[in-house]
Amino acid sequence: MGNHKVAQLEYQTAYEILEPLGYDWHAMSPLLEMCRSLLSQHKPQEAAPYLEKALSKANELHSFEHLKTVYRLMSEYQEQRGNYKAALDYSNQSAAYADSLQDPEENRRIREICIEYERQKVQREVTALH
Repeated sequence: MGNHKVAQLEYQTAYEILEPLGYDWHAMSPLLEMCRSLLSQHKPQEAAPYLEKALSKANELHSFEHLKTVYRLMSEYQEQRGNYKAALDYSNQSAAYADSLQDPEENRRIREICIEYERQKVQREVTALH
């Protein structure tokens, strides 16, 4: 149990460093790991706010990879709460994103969108400094 607490604190610290700096893409990793950790401990109520934040950020980033993971975790969350229909729905959404990631052309397009997103973000920061 101690290892979970240490890991949770490290994920929280990493997220709190990355998120305010605007590194949304990279901040998703510790955020998702916090969700995984809490769900592995069967603490769905504690995981809920992190899952909501992860879903919001994944949608904002248009990240199919993150959406696939978030929906898989949402499925686990709903299953732990006994909401099996919702768990199945989220599992199906996760599978749909997983299928779309199998297409190499779609993967190229996603990478281009991510690069463009980061480029525009840097451009906005530079513009704001002037």
